[in-house]
Amino acid sequence: MTSMRQLFLIIGITLISVLLKAENYPTKFLGIPIDGTKQEMINRLEEKGFIYNEEQDWLSGEFNGKEVIIYISTKNRKVYGISVRYRYFYTAEEIKSIYNDLLQQFQKNPKYIPVNLHQSAIPTEEDIAREMSQNNKEYFAGFLQRTNEADSTVTLNDSFKECTNKYIDKLISLMPIDTLYNETEYTKIVENIGEMCWYEELRAMYINNIVGFQIDKAYGENYILLLIYTNGHNKNIGYEDEL
Repeated sequence: MTSMRQLFLIIGITLISVLLKAENYPTKFLGIPIDGTKQEMINRLEEKGFIYNEEQDWLSGEFNGKEVIIYISTKNRKVYGISVRYRYFYTAEEIKSIYNDLLQQFQKNPKYIPVNLHQSAIPTEEDIAREMSQNNKEYFAGFLQRTNEADSTVTLNDSFKECTNKYIDKLISLMPIDTLYNETEYTKIVENIGEMCWYEELRAMYINNIVGFQIDKAYGENYILLLIYTNGHNKNIGYEDEL
């Protein structure tokens, strides 16, 4: 099986060629790093055309073609989160369409890695009003953001080999002997393992660059959509939150 192991390593290296070095690169919102002080973030958002309301402590403007309100979250005087709330309320059918469109945008954008590979659109026939009120179902999609700086920092990472070796050893112990010596079937299986390890590696690298969105009920039959951009590096420091 030595030749098979070598084949597997070649396939794995071909699939990823190199892996990205994990660094502390903050999540970005509209190209702005989610970092620094609250006032610095307000200033940078104002430069993007958003208007700060001091009394309400929020910014308003347009994002992704929608009128939104933006809240800034800080911890120990450092910004760790941006919450984007669609300004207007929507019916159940409208919010379902908005959610599905947004999910498709994220899934097609190579800058984002799905937290759950099985995140799917809301079926056309699904009654989200009933699901949320009677079954307490939540509609949430999460992604990890691949920052530009991290993508440009490239290095070979041995953890990919560790991952593939771990799964290949288990694979060999479980696979029927005829499959082990069927090069086509074996190659197909190890390619899938390579992709899985690549995905696990990306998740580990960008676990602090979280972007998600969800449907929230406002009142009656009205719904809103909320997006959250989080820099986990800043969220996990210290103990005191500032609202």
